[in-house]
Amino acid sequence: MTYPDAVRRAGHADGNALFEAILASPSGVVFTRDEYGDDFGRIVHPDGRIALELPEMLGELETLRSGPVRQTTERFPIVLSVGERRSFTANDIFRDPGWRKRDADGALRVSADDAQRIGVADGGRARVVTARGSAEATVEVSETMLAGHASRPRVHGSRRADRRRGRRAELAHVVGLARRVRRHALAQARSRADRAARRRLKRPPAACAGARTADRARRAARCPHGL
Repeated sequence: MTYPDAVRRAGHADGNALFEAILASPSGVVFTRDEYGDDFGRIVHPDGRIALELPEMLGELETLRSGPVRQTTERFPIVLSVGERRSFTANDIFRDPGWRKRDADGALRVSADDAQRIGVADGGRARVVTARGSAEATVEVSETMLAGHASRPRVHGSRRADRRRGRRAELAHVVGLARRVRRHALAQARSRADRAARRRLKRPPAACAGARTADRARRAARCPHGL
């Protein structure tokens, strides 16, 4: 292990113990515990600086020069990137669209050149057609986009009933996910409670055990057969 002390502080004796903990914890496991000061100690360069120049990455980027120049066809003249990380649709953060301060509809971002060539305007609607299907989107003409490239954010595939706006919005399946998580947590709690109750039954308090012994003695004294 590269940082054995940090692994041990997280409760794992060695790499094998950490591996077993990962296998036994499908919901995640703490694999190290560190202090803020430890981060700087892991900078291995003699000058103590963080190296942003990665020779391996630069070598891979150079291979793009010999790659295919054209990624489009006459039928599909624009490359569409779906899944762009934006401020209000980052990762798997599913939210009510009404909470979004900007870009509530998840706009289709296009360059100014493409917008002029196709004939679409900022804030207007356009139909996006790919080899798999088509859908409508709100257009955002953005200076960050190069000609021949368009993008849409992620987290716009699920739906949720929105009575206020009379439309269907996202987050429907998140409700189901939350319910499953809650049921799982309740099941675990009940299981722990059942195990605790069984332990109490197996090991009764001394006072209860003594009372049962005295009760048996009284019944035996009343029985002519000594039972």
